[in-house]
Amino acid sequence: MPSFYKETQRFTQWWLWALSLISTAPVVVIFLRGIYIQLIVGLPWGDNPMSDTGLVFMTLFIIAICGGLIALLISSELTIEIHNRTIYFRFPPFIGRMRRIGMDEIDAWEVKRYNPFREYGGYGWRSGFGKKTAYNVKGRVGLELKLKNGKTLMLGTQRPEEINSVMENEWNKHLEY
Repeated sequence: MPSFYKETQRFTQWWLWALSLISTAPVVVIFLRGIYIQLIVGLPWGDNPMSDTGLVFMTLFIIAICGGLIALLISSELTIEIHNRTIYFRFPPFIGRMRRIGMDEIDAWEVKRYNPFREYGGYGWRSGFGKKTAYNVKGRVGLELKLKNGKTLMLGTQRPEEINSVMENEWNKHLEY
């Protein structure tokens, strides 16, 4: 029986990347066009134009915000490891260090299908729906942990059979211990 599990997931959905680009690119293009019209052509941009300095700073600010959103998607990566009767997970840039949950902190667990939008409000790091927290990047299957402190934690997975097998093995070790 397997006794080690490691899974790393990233946001790879085409629709998410398309939505991100469709929502950020036009804003950047509009401000770059404004710089071109006001600084290169020499005509005021808009009915109540900003100063040239204000327009440059605002454009740089918009580029930084839009670039930051894209960088956030690129850098987000859910990693789950299970071994030695312990579940480890991290989700940079939100959770940089591995978080640890020992089997002794768990009341019950289940690998199950769920609706990320209806049950947790979408993908990513979702918290605040009562005592439920989810870390997921895609799909509709996850490892649900009911913790002894009354909280529920959902870790999305793309390999449900494998994570279930390792959890059974580690859970049994915990029960024997």
